[in-house]
Formats: sequence, structure tokens, C-alpha cells
Amino acid sequence: MLSLFPEKALKMTIANFRLSLNYYHKQQSLNLIIAFTICLSTIFISKSLNGQSFVHGKISDQNGFPLSGATISVKGKNLFCFSDSTGSFRVEAQKGDQLVISFVGYKPNQVSVTDSSSIKINLQSSPEYLDQIIVTGYTSQKQKEIVGSVTSVAPNDLVAIPVGQIEQMLQGRVAGLTVITSGEPGANSIVRIHGIGNFGNVTPLYIIDGIQGDINSINAYDIESLQVLKDAAAYSIYGVRGANGAIVITTQKGKIGKTNLSYDGYFGFQQPLHKAWNLASPQEDADYKWLQFKNSGLSPNDPLYGSQSRPILPDYLFAGSHFGLFENDPLASPDLYNIKPSQGPIYQIVKYDAHGTDWYHEVFKPAFSQNHSIKISGGNEKNHYLLAFGYLDQQGTMINTYLKRFTTRVNTDFTMKNNVRVGENLQLSFTRNPRYTKYDFLIPDDIESVIITPSYRPVYDINGFWSASNGSGGFFPGDNPVAKMTLAKDDRNDNWQVFGNLYAEADFLKHFTIRTSFGGSMNYYYNYTYSFGSIDRTSPASLVENSGYLSSWTWTNTIKYAQTFQKRHTVGVIIGLEEINNYNRGEGGKRLGFYSDAPNYRFLTNGDPSTQTNYSAATASFLGSVFGQFSYGYLDKLFFTVTIRRDGSSVFGPENRFGWFPSIGAAWRMTEENFMKNQRWLTDLKLRASWGETGFNGNTNPLNQYTLYGGAPGDAFYDMMGSSNSTVAGLRMVQIGNPKTGWQKDLVTNIGFESNLFNGKIQLNADWYYKKSEGLLFQLSLPDILGVANRPNANIGSIENKGMDLFLGSKGNFTKNFGWEFAITLTTYHNRILKLNSIPYFDYNNNDVGANVRNEVGQSIGTFFGYRILGYFNSQTDVDHSVKQEAAAPGRFKYQNTNSDEIINDDDRTIIGNPNPDFTTGINFGLTYKNFDFTTFFYGSIGNDVYNGTKYATLSKISLTGSWTTDRHDAIAPIAEAAPLNFSNWNVTNSWPIEKGSYLRCKSLMLGYTFPGDMARKISLTHLRVYIQVLNAFTITKYSGIDPEIAGITQAWGIDHGTYPGNQFQFLFGINLNL
Repeated sequence: MLSLFPEKALKMTIANFRLSLNYYHKQQSLNLIIAFTICLSTIFISKSLNGQSFVHGKISDQNGFPLSGATISVKGKNLFCFSDSTGSFRVEAQKGDQLVISFVGYKPNQVSVTDSSSIKINLQSSPEYLDQIIVTGYTSQKQKEIVGSVTSVAPNDLVAIPVGQIEQMLQGRVAGLTVITSGEPGANSIVRIHGIGNFGNVTPLYIIDGIQGDINSINAYDIESLQVLKDAAAYSIYGVRGANGAIVITTQKGKIGKTNLSYDGYFGFQQPLHKAWNLASPQEDADYKWLQFKNSGLSPNDPLYGSQSRPILPDYLFAGSHFGLFENDPLASPDLYNIKPSQGPIYQIVKYDAHGTDWYHEVFKPAFSQNHSIKISGGNEKNHYLLAFGYLDQQGTMINTYLKRFTTRVNTDFTMKNNVRVGENLQLSFTRNPRYTKYDFLIPDDIESVIITPSYRPVYDINGFWSASNGSGGFFPGDNPVAKMTLAKDDRNDNWQVFGNLYAEADFLKHFTIRTSFGGSMNYYYNYTYSFGSIDRTSPASLVENSGYLSSWTWTNTIKYAQTFQKRHTVGVIIGLEEINNYNRGEGGKRLGFYSDAPNYRFLTNGDPSTQTNYSAATASFLGSVFGQFSYGYLDKLFFTVTIRRDGSSVFGPENRFGWFPSIGAAWRMTEENFMKNQRWLTDLKLRASWGETGFNGNTNPLNQYTLYGGAPGDAFYDMMGSSNSTVAGLRMVQIGNPKTGWQKDLVTNIGFESNLFNGKIQLNADWYYKKSEGLLFQLSLPDILGVANRPNANIGSIENKGMDLFLGSKGNFTKNFGWEFAITLTTYHNRILKLNSIPYFDYNNNDVGANVRNEVGQSIGTFFGYRILGYFNSQTDVDHSVKQEAAAPGRFKYQNTNSDEIINDDDRTIIGNPNPDFTTGINFGLTYKNFDFTTFFYGSIGNDVYNGTKYATLSKISLTGSWTTDRHDAIAPIAEAAPLNFSNWNVTNSWPIEKGSYLRCKSLMLGYTFPGDMARKISLTHLRVYIQVLNAFTITKYSGIDPEIAGITQAWGIDHGTYPGNQFQFLFGINLNL
């Protein structure tokens, strides 16, 4: 395709935008990008132990219970350690040294080292855990000062669910965060914060060390902290990028002390589901056909089973083009067998498997997984370093699906002259992630093929070659599910990434800090897919190769001011400028007709040139922003924050390019008031409220504002001379532009409270929110008279979301050695489409028989739409006395007369199901006894419906004992008929496949043991823990499919045409150690 005009539009997009940006702030230029290389080689540490002295001790709380993980540092020296699970520690110190002991939720303590080599220290619990520093947008705040809805997730809770994607680890951990996952290695999850704000991309903004990045590309063991920003007061400072909420991640850095080496790893074994779909056996399949003949008044006649009064199972499925043969039939003679085109016509012979092939367990096999993470870190008061390596090998139970990821991280920071700090965060990664083919309207995907391939077909033919669906050679075993997945072993889906940033900051005039950060990512991807042709090569093999790169850089400059006046008033100000540039380019090609299927022959140049297709494409965008935030605190009890940001996006035309996005938030710590200070049971209570407006420019092509022209030989090249042997390149409209498109705007209100009861034993937090999204960005529906050019995005309507989040936690000790920890999250959201401009609805087509998802004004996004079944016509009299319905007959579906007229037609279709849950919940419970720890985690989704498309594949088995007959009116399926599909059985979308998808899953059971410090030190370790873990121990559900958790896209999910199950049993053994 010619790309002259689109390329020019790319250049105009950036040039015009940069010109416009000068109207509101002077464009900055980056003249020098500091390039440096950090090389860490072998570290030699050889220090004599002679003359060293060590202090032993034990850290406990005020009740004498041991505290694990407390930090013990020697003041003024580069020495520190951590207490183990018994509270014990050992640190190098001399008489007179000062030990500083700190632990989250407790007051710090300082003691002097005396002649005694053993020290016992008790820490007093304190509500000052609210002084914990939380990283938010462009800055950090104490927990008590935050006026927005922010939830922190502990790194240990993340890695407690050992999966390949961090998105999956977040499921159930945060109230207000909805995550729908898949069992496929490397598959992205559906992630939503506070509902569904548009019809396209609703994934939150992921900020990693200050730079937007891919949360699933990093090693979870490298994470130091993770915060989820859920309301406008928290995420509006990110402007247009934060409209879907934000998740802020900070990776680990080196800590003060000697060089430390740590290892975290596990080995696991995953088992496919013991029972999959309830499919018919070969005999049941035959009996079902005879039942269809009987109910239709027809004489039995089938190419496989004959025309007798009962079906006769053959010995051979086919031999060549002959079906349903028996032993000793000369047509099934092995002498006729041939699958080599060079030796004559193809004649494959395949047995009929009367016992039935279990295709699910032929395609899904036990799988091994492993994960290893090694970190080397250390530092002193001025310099810190960390080097981390990660390796993940997550084999999928489906043949040749897996995720392999290699990561290397280098984080360093240096302090110069006490007020200047520089540093970098860098990650290099490589991922290989072959995936299975997803559902397509015309072609069954790889899992659906497992369902619909008849059980009487074996995996192999009589000579051990893959069985095809026909023996005459026009088919290839590519329609054999086992063959297709096995032969895909050489396919590739690779990604290389460099991600990170450089930063420098300096303190000046006592209260000011200036900071600059430049970073981004460079991704290079390569995909390779080879599809085998038919045995006789009349249907040629094909090779598809795609590659490209995605680059992005972000330059952020901020200046911060912070000061406390009269010990009462705390003021903070941050002002910043930010520029973000994105450029993506990709190319690909395809050829058919390869002489050989050998892997070493698979190059595009070896295919038939006449079948060649190729493409190349590029997109570019630019975002320029200025932002500011003012915060005020009074006596640690009243807090107030105002944020404003102005974004300019090259995605939109000049009229709507810029937008202002403000927010305001306030919080009141009531327990700091005199009238609340005597409430001993109430340790801390903070009320907060916020309002804000954010923008969104996602789901929109960067060239959306332009009308583009291009062409290809098939649609724009012309035989100008009429010679029929030459063409002249031409142009046609390939995209209709819309320069009037502008921002989606979200108005967000949030009210909540955070409380701490009984000195930290109970924590209760709650939020209520309302979010209205206006000017939704979506593709226009235009008349066909305008041609086949791509339609532009426009602002088409509005959506509202409202709901509540609830968190309840408890932590404490039964006895000195016996403790507990409990947490439950509850998430609700209710969304409703308020307006779609000139149309009342639009459908999403994802069903064999037509559209089954309708997004309609007044309804939730993604609702299932069709005819609601009232029951069955039980007699001809019932048919005659019912509202007129096409093809009505005894035993067929009777539909609801929704509009109460005289006929059942399209106007009677209605909402038949809703994939949005009433609520989701995560439940975590843990016990500790001496050195043992036990945790279990449950996740549940309640009230959601599933469109179970796999139910049709079970129809033959269901119908034998559960279909309608004259004697069985309480049937679970309509009458079995040989008649063609019609309006009153299977030819329209109806409520028959709709099922309740509620479930509660035990996602994890873990038992661990931490070796006592003295025992670990005998083998030169400072910490050693081992554990065993069971994942997906059980799922409680009434759903008849294999897994009720069904992902999809924003417009349509919860549709099961064969899902990669995420509820497969897995057993793990893991170890954590420190040197």
C-alpha cells in the first residue's frame, strides 16, 4: 500500500502540535542526553573476622511477641541487619555504638551497646505507622497526608500468587480494582479501576520508577512498593494518561550495609483439569442422530452409521474418500495407504475410535514451571546499588504455549555534596511467548477445535501419521487439534525491551528541590507463524512474519517546595513540565506455496511470489503538559490538596488539542481532635473527599484528524491503457478524518474513610464513588455510500459508573508464638450507558448465529442480547393459542413477547444476561506459629452471567436424556431434530446458553518454615525459608463450563467459546534465602 500521504500526515501531526504547544509554555529542548554504562564485575569481599565483635539480641513488641523484619542499624556506620521470624538478630558492633531499631507500625528505639553481647529490645506500637512514605504522582507523601483514595499492596502479597503477569497477582488484593485473568501463559488480563469508563482501553496507567511502562514486563521480585491510585485527587496529576486510574511501582534499590545476595525461586507442576466438557461418546453421538431422525419422522440414513434400525459403529472412519468402512473391506486395505503426493493420489486410512478420543487431555498436558530471582545489593550513606537477574519459565498445559522471560535490572543512586543526587533505573528483558489462535467468527480457534472435533476421530491414522478429516488429500492434519499445536513448536512471538530512566535532583535554599528525569522504552518485536497446507498441497502452506519497534521517551522536570510554619502549618508545592513522545513502526509479509515444510526452508523468499502480500505502517504522537499541585496540612489533622494539569495532545485537531484537568481533595483526621482522643478503641480515623476532572485520548488513531489517501494493486491500481497487462498506480481514500474530535472528560467524585481500631488490630476502610465519562471516543458509524475508508473516532456519548469499595483487615497474636492476619476486600461497580448521540445502541458480533452483545442506552456495557426463552411449546394446541412465532412447533423454544404485540420478531429481543458482577471479593487469611507460617487466599465473583457457547457442543449428550419429548416437558434442551436450523431452535441468539457465572476459588494454600537464625548462619546464610504451595485447590461454582472466569475485550467479555482454563491445580516448592 502506498503510504505517501499518511507519512506526510505523521510529520504534520508532530510539527503542527509542537507549534501549537508554544502558545501556553515555551518549548524546551534537550541538548544533551547523558549516556553512561554501568558494569558490575566480580565482587571480591575478603575481610578477616579477627578482631570483630558481634551483638546478639531480640526484638519484641510491648507484649513480648517477636517482631520479624525489624531493621537494626549501627548509627554512623555502614552496618545493619534484620530480625528473623523469632525476633532475633546479630549485628557487628562495638561497645559504645548506638543501635537504631525501626519497624513499621512501631515507634523507633535507640539503645547503646554495653559490655553485654546480648540485648533485649521492646518496641511500642504507635499510630505513627501513618508516617509511612507512599509514592504517588511525581512525589511521595506520608500515609496520613494523602487526601485521595490510595491503596498499597505489599510485595510479599504480590509474589504469593506465583504467576507470570503482575496484573494477575493483583486480583482480589485491592478494593475497587477488578481483574479478570486467563490461564494462558503471558495473556493480558482485563484490569479496571472503579468500573468501565469507555468502550475501548480501560487499563490503568502503569508508572514504573516515574516512567510509563508495561507492568507485565518486570520481575515481581524487583518491586519495592506498589500503590493503586483510585480517585481524581490521586491520579489527576497524570492528566490525560490517568483517566483509568493509575498503578505506581517503585523498584528496589540497594540498602546501607555490606554487599547482600538474595535468592527467591520456586519449581512447580501444573495438572490439567481432571474433567473438561461433558461431550458425547461415539455411541452417544450415533444414538443422538437416530433420535433426531425419529423425532423428525425420517428413516435413518447416515454415511457413518448406515440405515439400520439402530446405528452401527464402523471400524474405519474413512479410507481415501470412502467413509464408514468395516474390517476386511478391500477399500480399507493398508496396501492402498499413501500420503506422499510423489507416489500417487493421497489415500489416508483412519480407524473409527469406538472408545472415543479425549481431545482435551490429548492437547492439555501436565506442565512444569520455574522462577528464579537473584539480587546483589548494598551501599553506604551516599551510594546505593542493586543488580538483579530474573528467569521465568511458565509452561502452559496446552501444547507449545509458554512464557519465558529473562530480566536484568541495574538500579544505582549517588549523593554528591549532600544535596545533589543522581541515579538510574534500567531493565533489559527478553520474552518469548507463543500463544494459541483466538476465536474467530469464521474459523474455530485452537481450543474450540478441541471441543468440536468428534471423539470418534483418533489422533493418528493406521500408520501413526496425523489423522485428517478426509483421506483424499485435500485436507491436512492442521484441523487435527493435537497436530496443529504440536507442529506450531517453531512459531515465535518474541519481544526485546530496554526500559528505564536517568535522573538528577538537587536541594537548594533549604526548602526547594529541583529534579529532572529522562527515560522511556524501546521495544523490538518479532512474530513468526507457519501454517501447514494439505497433504496433496492443493491447499498451500503459508508463512507470516511481522516485526517492528515501539519507542517512547518521557522528559519530566519538577521543582518542589516544602516547609512547616510554627510547627502547625505544612505547605507543599510542586510544579512540573513534561513531554512524551511515541513512535511505532512495523512491517510484515506473507507468502504461500512452500516446496518443503522443513524449518530451515521457511523464508519468505522461498514462497510463491505471486501470492505475496506485505505491509508497513507507522504512528507517532506527542503529549506536552504543565502541571502543579498545592498541598496544605494543619496540625497533622486537616489536609487539603489542589491539583491542576494542562495537556496538549497531537492526536486531536487544533480546535480541541488542549485541555485543563483540575482536582481538589480534603481529609480530616478526627482522632487528632480533643473530643476524640480519649476513644482508646479508635486508634485513628481519617475522613476524606475529593472531586476532579480528567481527560482521555485513548482508543484513537494518532492520525484520526486527517483524511488519508493510499492504495494497493487490488483497489487503486488501474489498467489505464486497456491492454490488460499493465496497471498504473492510483489512490483512494483510506481514512476519513475528523479534526473536530476532542477529549473524553471524566468527572469523578469520591468520599471515603480510613480507620484503625484497637491499636492496629483492626483496620476498616471504605469508599463511595461516582464517575461520569462524557465525550466517549469511539468509531463513527457512517453510510456505506462513503466507501470502505476507515471511519474516524468521534465523541459519541457518555457513561456513568458508581460503586463502593470496602477493606477489612485484622492482625494480632493469640499467644507469644501464635499470631494471625486476616484481610478481605469487597468491590462493587454499576455502570450505565447514558447517551450514544444519534444512535440508541450498537452491537458486538461474537456468536455463531449473529450479534449477542448489545451496548444500549440505559443498560450496562457488554450485556447479552437476544430472545428470552419462556419454555417449550408442549403441544400443537399450545402453538395455536400462543403469539405467532416463526417455525413454532411442539418441543421448540417459546420466546417472550417482550413488547406485548401479536408476533414474535426482532422487536421482542431484550437483555438476557449481564457479565458485570454484583461484587468481587478477595479473602486472605494467615497464621504464624513459631517458625511456621500458613496463608490461604480466596477470590470470588458474584452475580455475573456467562454466555456459554461451549454448551452447544454438549447438546448431543444432553439431548439423549434431557431433551424435550411428549413425555418430558421439564426438559433442559429442545426436541432433537434432523430439521434445518430455524427461528424457534438454534438459528437466533436466545437465552439457552446464558448461565450464572458466580464462583469462589481457593487460589492459594501455602505452608512455610523459616529456619532459626543460628541454624541459617551455620551454613553462611542470614535468612532461609522454604515453603510448599498449592494453587487453585478448588472452585465452587454452578457454571457447567470448565472455568467461569472468562476474559475478552471492553465491549464484550464473559463469552465462552472455549477458554484457556485458569483454575488448573498447581503444586510448588519454593525457597527464599539471603547470604
